[in-house]
Amino acid sequence: MGFNKKTLISISVQLGVAIALALFIAVSGGLMQSVNASQVFHHLCDGLFVSSILFVGIGGLLWISATGFFDIFGYAFKSIVHLLTPSKYDEQFPRYYDYKCEQNEKREGKPLTHTVIVVGLIVLALSFLCLALYNHFLPAAV
Repeated sequence: MGFNKKTLISISVQLGVAIALALFIAVSGGLMQSVNASQVFHHLCDGLFVSSILFVGIGGLLWISATGFFDIFGYAFKSIVHLLTPSKYDEQFPRYYDYKCEQNEKREGKPLTHTVIVVGLIVLALSFLCLALYNHFLPAAV
């Protein structure tokens, strides 16, 4: 996985979206009403964590779909539609092996990027940093 200029631009745009989402979550959670540093880091940690889980989850699904794991569902949907519509050309409907080979040929030319997962992991690391800062600024129990 190389980081060329296009990949870095993609990561920076996605990182901006992830941080904007995290700030929205933190503000809606009560960031503006925080009176001390521990509360600020608490809300930032929550927002960053939710944002990171979304990005890692979506990135994981994109990565799995690029391997062809979900081809069976596409073939099943196509088969059901073919069964429910009247057709004279049943012998022309592809078998699963032919469908799978066709899908693999379509995927060969497309580059696989993991930028969504990378952004999710960066935001997760920022969330852990805010958690450490929250614990640091937490008032001591008497």
